[in-house]
Amino acid sequence: MSISEQDIKLLWGRAAALCSFPDCKIKLTQDKTLATASFPLGEQAHIVGLTKTSPRGKSNLTKKQRDSYYNLILLCPTHHTLIDKNPDDYTIEKLHYIKDQHEYWVAHKFSESKDSLQTAQSVIYADLIDATVEACQFDSWTKWASRAASTNMNWDEDSQNRLFDFYNKIIGAIWPKTLPELECALKKLTYEIWQAINTFSEHCDPSKTKDGILVEDRFYKSRGWIEDDELYQQLFKEYDAWQSKCRKHVVEATKSVNWFADVVRRDINPLFYATKGKFFIIMGPYDNLAFRSLFFEYTDRKKESILRLCNKGWKISKKFTPNDT
Repeated sequence: MSISEQDIKLLWGRAAALCSFPDCKIKLTQDKTLATASFPLGEQAHIVGLTKTSPRGKSNLTKKQRDSYYNLILLCPTHHTLIDKNPDDYTIEKLHYIKDQHEYWVAHKFSESKDSLQTAQSVIYADLIDATVEACQFDSWTKWASRAASTNMNWDEDSQNRLFDFYNKIIGAIWPKTLPELECALKKLTYEIWQAINTFSEHCDPSKTKDGILVEDRFYKSRGWIEDDELYQQLFKEYDAWQSKCRKHVVEATKSVNWFADVVRRDINPLFYATKGKFFIIMGPYDNLAFRSLFFEYTDRKKESILRLCNKGWKISKKFTPNDT
């Protein structure tokens, strides 16, 4: 078994392709055809020797462990030869110390010049993600979204103010533009959840708030006695259309939150709500009085359509209704 590509990349990356030996730091190359006096070929030296007869080779480590990143140190040919000819001076413990010291130096040396922008971008994304999780109540998504999409629609009393603050934060955000799909998914989520609460607010009755819950106003019933059946049917159709619109925005928000979470897991944090799994809504009761847990996700084609709109400069404050094609 030879050294894996993953361990090679890790070793060279953390050493910044420089010799790890103190006060050397010479630039190294992996390709023999590129090796010159200025850029010698780097050597992946074993700290515990490759075999039991090698320098520092007496150990219980397996062949696989000896070839792992944790047992390798990147050196130039000169210093590789030096440590192997002087195993008493360059013990296993000392080589681990040299390696750790070099990688620590690399991390701090290059963070100032190369990673400051990346750090700033990471902070911005982290702040936006944290704000989204809190404002959109990821931890209780199924509970509140199911109530907002039910036949008796209701929202928490503080929803509108909380989501208004969130909406303003997103439209005022300075976007790093290094993760365009993440930004697009977040904009789509913001639009749908803001439209959902605003649509609901058109026909909710604050005076009937109970235990901090805003409830819908069934206006086709609440406008007094209606003798005209045609007017009643018209009002009921308006009410039904309003409910459908509210429910559509909650469903679209659920699709968006699943897209957003998938992108965060892929591009930033693999463990982001990984144990919770997909976000869903419990819908019902249906004709048979049953309830169903329904998962809503965008197709790849739909995501591409939304991304095209984002790339054209779509803004959250404008209507966002991408076609499937």
